[in-house]
Amino acid sequence: MKVILFIYFFILANILLAQDSFITISGLVTDIEDQTPLPFASIGLKGTSLGTITNTQGEFDFHIPDSRKDGILVISMLGYKDFTRSVKNLDPVNLNNFSLSKEATMLREVVILDSLTGGEIFQIALNSIEKNYPMKPYSMDGFYRDLKKVDGIYISILEAALNIYDKDYSSPRNPLKLRERVSLVEVRKSLNYEFEYNKYFDQYNLLEELLLENNIKYRSFTDNPLFFQNISREGINIMGGRTLYELNLRGDNGYFLILFIDTETYGIHKMIYRNGDGTTALQEINRSGKRVEKIMKMEKVIEFKEFDGKLYLKYLKVKTFYDWVNRNTGKLEAKTELDQMLLINQVKLTNLQWISTGKKMKRYGLQYQDLPYNKAFWDRYNVIKDTPLDQKIMKDLEKYGNLNAQFQNR
Repeated sequence: MKVILFIYFFILANILLAQDSFITISGLVTDIEDQTPLPFASIGLKGTSLGTITNTQGEFDFHIPDSRKDGILVISMLGYKDFTRSVKNLDPVNLNNFSLSKEATMLREVVILDSLTGGEIFQIALNSIEKNYPMKPYSMDGFYRDLKKVDGIYISILEAALNIYDKDYSSPRNPLKLRERVSLVEVRKSLNYEFEYNKYFDQYNLLEELLLENNIKYRSFTDNPLFFQNISREGINIMGGRTLYELNLRGDNGYFLILFIDTETYGIHKMIYRNGDGTTALQEINRSGKRVEKIMKMEKVIEFKEFDGKLYLKYLKVKTFYDWVNRNTGKLEAKTELDQMLLINQVKLTNLQWISTGKKMKRYGLQYQDLPYNKAFWDRYNVIKDTPLDQKIMKDLEKYGNLNAQFQNR
């Protein structure tokens, strides 16, 4: 009996070990002509939703389960031809260099395919959301990061691995109410996240606020006819083998909106947005106490990736700049920045698990939703790779001690 039990547990242990094993492919993605790094290129496995993106230096670490080691690596970037290579032909130890070639249609000349205006194309795209985006329940595994900065110094970081359950992309009754249900799998944060400079950062759930920034899902565009009339067609672009309209809208105070829309399906593949130039407040919020909060500028990027015939969120990035003014004296007290990023590294369409109320992320701030730091988990989770710029961030944050030690002591 003891021998049988030993054999059983030995086999079970090896099965679990095999399930947990993976290989890591590290790479640098550049333009083949001038070797400039390509930031936020999509890295994935053909026929799957598993993936990551490059950092601002074009670098990535992609953790691939052993069960997928026979797959094909695919690198996609707006304006470039897809790069594909068998995982077996990649170096799992040293840095792999990947050079992408521009598509011929990347030229900025305007290509007239039809008589539709930019505004008409965008209106068709908005009316086609339920055709191009998921209308059945699905879940996503993701990586969230937010960085807080005060007067040019990074003061805190929080990162979370999470699971998101969503019913569909049907038009919401209330665009200000979160429809996704989120559970936190792992959370790690610097010591400074909870304590210092709370007066400059709200204590609500920043991740919930970020999800609501998905303008396509929440239909958060104005219906003013002038908005659509002023959208122009800039030409044609390519992403993931798809031909896309490139639309553009520019306004005062640093405003611009760029949209990339499929010429056949009218699916919105990417949106780039900025409002404000940092000199004039976009919005003023009167706080209790002596401070007035002024939103000075916002930058946003939303990108989707096609999987199983539908477009799913790939990443969402929002950066907001604030001025804090003393109500009594009118003097500037501080300048702050909130930088948020959500990367979706896997979409699941089967064996979905409803996120119950007990497991759902709480509505209050993430800093109060603590979980023990699990270094082994983070060593194999697909995140956005650190860059040389991140070394400055780490230097700012480590005035309280080594960052890994801070994570451990949460």
